[in-house]
Amino acid sequence: MDESLLHLFSTYYTRIMRIESILKSTLIEKYTTLYKNNVYKITYNTFFSKTEKNRHQKDQIYTKLLKSKETEQEKFALATSKMYIGEVIDFLGHPVFLKSVVRKSFFSQSISTKTTDFQSKAKLLNAFRNCVAHIDERKLKKDIKRFLGAVSYFELILGLNNIVTINSLNKINPNHKLSTSDILKIIYNENPDLFNDDKALIPVFDEIATLNGYSYDMLPQRWTIIRQKFNIEKEFKNYRHKVIDDNQLKLDF
Repeated sequence: MDESLLHLFSTYYTRIMRIESILKSTLIEKYTTLYKNNVYKITYNTFFSKTEKNRHQKDQIYTKLLKSKETEQEKFALATSKMYIGEVIDFLGHPVFLKSVVRKSFFSQSISTKTTDFQSKAKLLNAFRNCVAHIDERKLKKDIKRFLGAVSYFELILGLNNIVTINSLNKINPNHKLSTSDILKIIYNENPDLFNDDKALIPVFDEIATLNGYSYDMLPQRWTIIRQKFNIEKEFKNYRHKVIDDNQLKLDF
């Protein structure tokens, strides 16, 4: 597999896993606070028992947890850690979530998980996770913009730092080829702090370039991107100095 493509898959996997980790840790925190010493009994009867049946696996991990000697909080934490991201998403649409007070303060902003928009983004997130897990290059090329829109959506409602916002993704026209400099200027305008970290900058550049229609084998080399980055920094620095000088001249006059 092409090295740049493998790097993209790795970057996407990291972002998806971060979302999954935050969702799980938030579930554990909110539900152990809400149900305390009954947390696993309640969630097992309403969710985990059915999830276990849907897996069609002989190893009944959730039933075994129910009978174990751990505390209710420990059982729930262990059960949640063993959920797939698709099951976490199912939980967010389940009555045990929808009918609890947790849902009102679960995300960083008011979100209804019953809406079509949320459900479609959730399905795309799960599909993206499967695509990345199976390194499905064909699926990635076909649905990359929709996939990244779903990732950005969840990053936004979880209050995570977005690398590229949804609005920026929508403005990228795959029919108008951007230059290396054009893409770097988009990044600088969106998040100038990325110019301080080349390791963080390169994956973001590759993501935007891919959305713009670049094939993986046509992505600019790392040294080309870094060289252009320095040129842009110099350009912005000169521009700022010019503005300061012009203002000074006006003040002197």
